[in-house]
Amino acid sequence: MRNQLFLLSIRNWHSFCTYKAKTGNTGVVSNKMYFFSSISTVARMGLAGLALLAAVMVQPAPASAVPTLQVYIEGAVCDDEAETWKITSPSNKPLRLWAGGNVDGPRGKGPIFDVKAAFAYSSGVGNVTIDIASSTTNGFGGFTDPSTPDAATYIATHTDGSRPVRADDKKLAKHGVYGRGTTWQEWSFGDFTETDSPIADFVDAFPQAPLKASGQINAYDVSVSGLNESEWVNIDIYGYILNKKGYVKSRFAPFSHNAAFELASFNPTSGAAVPAPGAGLIFAAGFGFMMYQRRNKKRA
Repeated sequence: MRNQLFLLSIRNWHSFCTYKAKTGNTGVVSNKMYFFSSISTVARMGLAGLALLAAVMVQPAPASAVPTLQVYIEGAVCDDEAETWKITSPSNKPLRLWAGGNVDGPRGKGPIFDVKAAFAYSSGVGNVTIDIASSTTNGFGGFTDPSTPDAATYIATHTDGSRPVRADDKKLAKHGVYGRGTTWQEWSFGDFTETDSPIADFVDAFPQAPLKASGQINAYDVSVSGLNESEWVNIDIYGYILNKKGYVKSRFAPFSHNAAFELASFNPTSGAAVPAPGAGLIFAAGFGFMMYQRRNKKRA
């Protein structure tokens, strides 16, 4: 609004000067007014350009956008090419999974309802069991989390090559994960209504925790059994918000804000994770396939 008034003032001043020059309201036209009214069109365009430049320069910087939902695994590294937080973990070590909800942060839209998580993996691995226990962030990286979430609830296992269905009845995009050959388990994480945790944009690198708490982080210790060594699990979350008119608006973690992990073999003697033979190659192949699918989708 301030910028519009600034430009409007320029226009009004030009009109006033032109009017004075043409009518000679007092019988005397000042040299300055006559000069301004008689300058060339090019000069006037230049002045307008300067006014526009000044308006742009005083524009406030936009607030950083934070997704409504996002996923992070403690200790994971962001793979820019795969657009995923990735981590390699042994089967005997639970993963600390964060599901973050932007309730009242930058571009937050209020409570997020019926948040669900999909854990997807290869259908060829056999019986996979996922156990999820409620936990907290324990202040990791400055992200405090004073409230322990309610227990996650198992919903179903899908083996038919289907995809998760969002609140608006649209299917989640395949993004190189879902389809034939993929099994996924769906879990309920409940509603996200609290504003007791700082929320930031978990993309590219682990962010600095804001001073103000503006959302909810549900932290869970996730244990996976039944996976073969070097197999991957991809995690997506999705839910919905209500707009000002009370209509349901589906929301899901952007695919640049999801997470995946690979199972490493475990050495019972040393107690250390040991990459299985060819693990890096198989893991790269798995995510290479995911990226191939994503690129094809973008081309389409």
